[in-house]
Amino acid sequence: MPFKVAWKDRNGDPHEAEAFLPAEAIAPLTTAESLEEAFERGVQEEREKVVAERAAPVYPPRWNAVRDRTGGRTDFVLTNSADQSVAKHVVLQHPAGSDLRFISGAAWDDLSGKNAAVFEALVTDEGWAFGVQVWVYWTGSDGKRRDELLPIGGTGQH
Repeated sequence: MPFKVAWKDRNGDPHEAEAFLPAEAIAPLTTAESLEEAFERGVQEEREKVVAERAAPVYPPRWNAVRDRTGGRTDFVLTNSADQSVAKHVVLQHPAGSDLRFISGAAWDDLSGKNAAVFEALVTDEGWAFGVQVWVYWTGSDGKRRDELLPIGGTGQH
């Protein structure tokens, strides 16, 4: 049995959530008092879920993109070093006129938390000398699309 639950937290901020009471919890109820108890139990469970979700801090991703020295000349690693971050639907793109071109897929469903992904790209000699940049796009914990321009350092080495 679905129902809505509304309450105010200790700061006075209003909250609302959908709750569900399974049929097996309703079937043995025979009095108005036991139905009220079941309802309150469902309300309390939903409050606890919301409090737990809000209690865990969520940080923005900390991105870094570098050449993978253990791989070939075209291997790179995108790293998210923020432990409790959310980064869904991550996509890399090179800026217009860039000295870098992707030769592998550069999209991942989830790079949340401390995470890394490998991608392949070709870099021109000028790009190796002076560095290149890539755009990283992701969906954060609030459901909004975010972006950041990342440098990939120019070491002058291929």
